[in-house]
Amino acid sequence: VPTKLIEARLGRTKVRQEAISEMVPDFVDEAIKKDGLEVIASPEVEVVEGEESGPVKVKAIVEVYPEVNIAGYEGLEVRITGLEPTEEEIQSRIDKLRATAGELVDQDRSIKKGDRVTVTIENREDPSDAQVMLEDYVLEVGANELVETLDQALVGVSKGDEVTFAWKTRESEEPKELVAKVGEVRELILPEITDEWAQDASEFSTVDELKADIVEKLKESKLNYAQREFRAKSVMALSELMDVEPPRSLVELEVRKDVDNLLHRLEHSSISFSQYLELTGQSEESILANTFVECSIRVKGSMALRALATKLEVDVSDEELREEIKKSAEADNRGNIPDLEDLWSLLDREGRLKGLRSDMREVKALQWLLENIEVKDEQGNQVDKSNLIDDNENASSPSSGEGE
Repeated sequence: VPTKLIEARLGRTKVRQEAISEMVPDFVDEAIKKDGLEVIASPEVEVVEGEESGPVKVKAIVEVYPEVNIAGYEGLEVRITGLEPTEEEIQSRIDKLRATAGELVDQDRSIKKGDRVTVTIENREDPSDAQVMLEDYVLEVGANELVETLDQALVGVSKGDEVTFAWKTRESEEPKELVAKVGEVRELILPEITDEWAQDASEFSTVDELKADIVEKLKESKLNYAQREFRAKSVMALSELMDVEPPRSLVELEVRKDVDNLLHRLEHSSISFSQYLELTGQSEESILANTFVECSIRVKGSMALRALATKLEVDVSDEELREEIKKSAEADNRGNIPDLEDLWSLLDREGRLKGLRSDMREVKALQWLLENIEVKDEQGNQVDKSNLIDDNENASSPSSGEGE
């Protein structure tokens, strides 16, 4: 369509304004790249001159990634839970096995922790119209299956007694006072720990063999936990050295990502968001608040690792970056690797190479941190770090807060 015809229909000023609107974002992006700025969010752009005629002057307000300073990272120390299983942990695993073959025996005595008790729970706010909320519900006292206040109220009472307790629901701001009527009281009698029992309860012939297997599995479980805990606490200790707090806008970006991921997972599991709230006993506000806290920790960890990478003068070469892009492409495309030069050019055009390089600098900084930080167990004993550093895990998400 001829330009003059468009101008005749829309007006010259309107055409110019639309052209400026289309061109300005590219010019602003180019200016950001030229100045080497790392922006957090989309810039606020205002045309200050030339909207109708003459040279165009634009003002762009951008929030940039903050400069972070850290000091004292050379002498950091963290403490983690011990790697060796305790006798209590071993016995707990054995007792869980024994419970599968236990016998419930009626008791004519006051209730103690561990008893299985049948209760009927009523709401008697209106004495003339008591509402039964749960009928003949069997719970293990002390396991806090419903609410801790109920378990506490049940200890010491007997069959036929009634107890009151407070129960706060998601819908009510104030806790409701409910009544629990005690029915049957039964104790779980566990079988004796013998070789015969071990044979019935497992594939092992003796109690010693069963216990040895439990110890090995506990060691593996505790090591996996310790690796995550070591990593998380190390990043947390480093982040506490920062002289600034993470920008709210940066945290909110992460919150949106996490919420979007949650909604995506729920969609694929055929669970609605309202059902999820009901199942987890949470409100929308509590989910957002908890997510904000988690994202704040994650963003702060990332900022601290970036600052450490700068202090250590960590560098990522183009060769290293290309190799990482190749690995990611192989994983994403299940071996069908696209042309790496084309992929490199695409990432460069989209401005993503800088972010990838920054992520790799974080990984290198994390590796240095884990290798140089001092780690002890809860009793203050030195811990061998050789099994705690997992290179594969480090390469995935350097600033994860997992393991608390």
